[in-house]
Amino acid sequence: MLSDHERKNIIQNTLAALKGQKLKKVSVRISGVQTTIDKLRANHIAILTGKAGAGKTTTVYQVMCEMSNPSLSSTYTPVLIKSPEQWDKVINPTHQYLVYLDDVFGSSNLDPGAIQKWKNQLDIIFSSAKTGKIYVLIGLRRNVLNEAKMHVIHEILDEENIVDLSLEENLTKQDKSKIIEAYECNCNFKASELCGERFAYYSEKNGLNAIYKLSLKEKEKIHFTDSYYGFPLTCFQFFTRPDFFQLGPSYFQRPDKNIFKAIETMRQGKCGNISDKVKYSVLCYTFINGSVETNIVSETLLKTISGKLHIFNITEVDLKDAINDLNGIFLSKSSTEHFYKFSHETILEAVMVSFGQLAPDIVINHCSRRKLHELIRTENYEPKPCEVILKIPRRHYEDLAQRLLRGDDGDGKEIDIIPFVAIDILLHSGCQDPEFVSILCNWEMTERLFSLFHYLLFTNRDLIFHLLQ
Repeated sequence: MLSDHERKNIIQNTLAALKGQKLKKVSVRISGVQTTIDKLRANHIAILTGKAGAGKTTTVYQVMCEMSNPSLSSTYTPVLIKSPEQWDKVINPTHQYLVYLDDVFGSSNLDPGAIQKWKNQLDIIFSSAKTGKIYVLIGLRRNVLNEAKMHVIHEILDEENIVDLSLEENLTKQDKSKIIEAYECNCNFKASELCGERFAYYSEKNGLNAIYKLSLKEKEKIHFTDSYYGFPLTCFQFFTRPDFFQLGPSYFQRPDKNIFKAIETMRQGKCGNISDKVKYSVLCYTFINGSVETNIVSETLLKTISGKLHIFNITEVDLKDAINDLNGIFLSKSSTEHFYKFSHETILEAVMVSFGQLAPDIVINHCSRRKLHELIRTENYEPKPCEVILKIPRRHYEDLAQRLLRGDDGDGKEIDIIPFVAIDILLHSGCQDPEFVSILCNWEMTERLFSLFHYLLFTNRDLIFHLLQ
């Protein structure tokens, strides 16, 4: 149960996030902002979707800033809600709230556990929006939304409520030009410091200190490239790192591969570059721990990770230097706390795939429950379109089975809430793989497994039958 202090914290954290949005150097009001506002006024519900990096959260924050502006005759209190429990304790349908529910069904892929958690809340949310004074914004990647529709039949997910930010009507060519122009104004890459013939020619023509400006032809190519990530995120990455920038418009074709390559270069620490390996260790630590601070770290976890890279003495200075170098593309500082998180979910995914190939046992045993369900798959799994997953080798099936049977959140502490653990096991995709199920049911694990499902079968029979349908 939330206290008044906790309620105030949720509101204050929301306001801090919006303040951070206002302070951003690059902020462009795309057409999707007005589409979203119009959708809210018509339906009281708007579901923002699109590719990873399409600008869902940025658009939501812009909408929240505009609709909570004190100069308006009727303003709304913006609130970021992360769980059904928070909704129940914070949201009063008779008050004017503008609520954002981000990634409720999964941030990278569909999370069956999240579906179960939010399913019963949808009627309350829908009713509050339609009959009360509540405006509801929901953010979901397109692949998650498409799959959620196959599991949840509810009018809240109707097409009339959806704003797809990847569509040209919501991100026009003019919007793209404004985004490029805004980033270019803040880009200070000297042509003389970039690699390639066109940069050498530009420097020779305009002087050693000349800042390289994209040609009209290069901008036109960028406009018409169907990027793997959303256009706003790809622009941010492109204009932030010189090695990405010097790739030119070709970067926009597969930014995911360039991000992964940059992370792998850190892992390899070429030419004996230990600082790169420290940065890689920090990224892996952030994936496992959820965040990283310069002065408070779990030395045990950091040593476990860095040991895989054969570096054994990371000092506090090394840690601070690594975080400073990673800040921007890879990490961003929290607007309300003194810690750093991944700048975007796509960075988390790339780090997970890289580190999961190096140390699948650490990833399986230490990642959060949500990531275990969203991202970890067995070898026989066939990925769905746009899914980012880590396939674990068969030799680590036992690690996964033991982790699921513990039911912990990556801290190694076995959970005693039996129905919770049993349902969690059933919801993991590994239970559709006969090879994995045979490992899960081997004699060493039978006692724990039997107790879990014996309890579930005789106390929650209707639920287990529903899950197995």
